[in-house]
Amino acid sequence: MQLFFKWAKRHFLAILCSMAFAITLFALIAPWLFATHSSSIAFNSNTGAIGDTFGIMNPFIAIAAALITFAAFWTQYQANQEMQKNSDKMQFERQFYEMLKIHCDKVENLHAESLYTDSATGNQSQKAAKSQDFFRSLLDEFNLIYSELLKFNETDETFCKAYHIFFSGIDFADKQLRKETTAHFHSFFAPENNKYLFMEKYPKLAPIADSLFMGHIDQLVPYYRHLFLLVKTVVQFDDKLFSYADKRQFLRILRAQLSSAEQTLLLFNWLSGHGKEWEEDASKPNGNHFFSDYRMIHNIIPEQQPFTKESILQSILSRNPHYKKLNNEDTLFELIDEKRT
Repeated sequence: MQLFFKWAKRHFLAILCSMAFAITLFALIAPWLFATHSSSIAFNSNTGAIGDTFGIMNPFIAIAAALITFAAFWTQYQANQEMQKNSDKMQFERQFYEMLKIHCDKVENLHAESLYTDSATGNQSQKAAKSQDFFRSLLDEFNLIYSELLKFNETDETFCKAYHIFFSGIDFADKQLRKETTAHFHSFFAPENNKYLFMEKYPKLAPIADSLFMGHIDQLVPYYRHLFLLVKTVVQFDDKLFSYADKRQFLRILRAQLSSAEQTLLLFNWLSGHGKEWEEDASKPNGNHFFSDYRMIHNIIPEQQPFTKESILQSILSRNPHYKKLNNEDTLFELIDEKRT
C-alpha cells in the first residue's frame, strides 16, 4: 500500500489527465448508453435529441474540465515551487562564495614580521610571513613549544598546555606552568643577542620571532570563528535542496583553500578543547561532526605533527565511529589508511 501511494504521488499529474481523458470519452458515449440501455431515460420530444444529448454530457464534461483545470493549477504550483527552490539554491551558492571570498581575504591578511640582524655583517632585514606561510610558521612554533615542554614533564596534559601557550601566550598560562616554564622560554631571547642566534637556528620561525610565545589569539579567533560559521552554514542548509553529496562538494571547495598546516592546526585546536564544537560526541543530539562526516581535516600530513596516524584516527572514531560515507572508498583521511591502522 505504501508503495502504491508513493507511485501515485509520483504520477499524480498523469493520473489526473488520464482520468479527465477517460471521463471525456465517457461523456461522448453517455447519451447513447443511457438512452439505449435504460428504460427510464428517453429523449424528450419537446427539447429534441440534441438538447438531451448535451444535457447528459454536461456533467461529465464539467468534471473533466475541473480535473484539467486542477491539473493546470497543480502544474503551475509545481513550477513555482521549482522556481523557489532554484532561487534558494542560487541565493545559498551566492552566500557561500561570498563567505569563501571573505575567508580567503582573512587568510591573506594574516601575517607576522620580525626584524632580523645578521650576526656576521650587522645588516638588518625584515623577515615576514603571510597567508599560508604564516600558518606554516605557526605550526613550527607549536612543535617547538611542545618539544620544549616535554623536557619538563611528559603527561597527558602536556599537549593541552603547549597549545594554550601557543594560542594565548606564556603570560596567560596557569600559575604553576608559568612558574615552571616562563624563565625557560624567555631564555631563548635573553640576552637580546640570542634572538638573532635563535633566528639563525630556526629560520622558519624568523618571521614570528618578535611574537614568539606571546600567543596568536587576536588573529586566530576571528579566523576560526568565520571558518566555523562557513562550515556550519553549509552543513545545516536544507537537505531537500542540497544532498549530503552536494554539501560535501561545497566543503571540498572550501577545504581546497586550506593548507595542510591549517588543517593540522585546526585538529590541534579541537584536541586542545578550544574548538570542541568542530567534532562532538555521537551521543549528543544534533552534535556537529565536521571532521568525520564532512572531512574538514582530510588532508593533514601525519609526519608533520606529534601524533601517530593511529592516534589521530582513533581520536575521531571515538567520537563518531559510524561516520557518513559517499562510498566504500570514502575514508576519513587522504594520507591515513583506515584499514591498516
